[in-house]
Amino acid sequence: MSNYKDHIRGEVSKNLIINHLILAGYEVLNEGSAQGLIDLVAVENKTGATYFIDCKCLSRRANGSRVDRVLKQGQKDLAEKSGLPFILAYADAQTNKVEIPKLGIK
Repeated sequence: MSNYKDHIRGEVSKNLIINHLILAGYEVLNEGSAQGLIDLVAVENKTGATYFIDCKCLSRRANGSRVDRVLKQGQKDLAEKSGLPFILAYADAQTNKVEIPKLGIK
C-alpha cells in the first residue's frame, strides 16, 4: 500500500506529463481513476495519432541509475486489441523534467 507522499509525487508527475503533452501539440484526456490501466489518452493535433499513456514517477537506484518500468500484461493486451500503442511517460517530481522517449519528448 502506497503512502500519501508517494501518491502526491505520482499526481505531480502526471500533471507534469499532461503539461508537456499539451505544449507539444497533443489533446490530452485524463482518466479519473487511480487504479485504471490507462492514465491518459493523447491525440496529436496535426495527425490524429492516438496513444495510451502510462505515467510514471522517475525513480533512481542508490547508485543513480534509472529504474525503467515495463507495461503490465493488461496494458499490452489492451494495446493489441485496440491497435493503439501504449507509451510509458516519466516525470521527475523534484526537477520537473519529463521524458516520453517514444514520442521524442524530453
